[in-house]
Amino acid sequence: KEDGGVCLTVANNGNAIAAEKVQEIRETLRTGKSAHRVGLTNVYNRLVICKGDDSALDIDALPEGGTVVTMRWRGDKPAVMT
Repeated sequence: KEDGGVCLTVANNGNAIAAEKVQEIRETLRTGKSAHRVGLTNVYNRLVICKGDDSALDIDALPEGGTVVTMRWRGDKPAVMT
């Protein structure tokens, strides 16, 4: 729990993701426009549908290698399943 909400972080220690790729993924999540990154886009869309527009999904490259994906949502809002 973090600041009255929920924060879920998933990380790996595999190959580092390029900074350009991180920006591309962030842009895809922000706009929803891409034929690529369907999995992350679907996860983000489901998060917003279930937990609200103030939910967030972010991705970062770790300096020592690997990738971290973080999802945040309000903890006081019940899930809405459609």
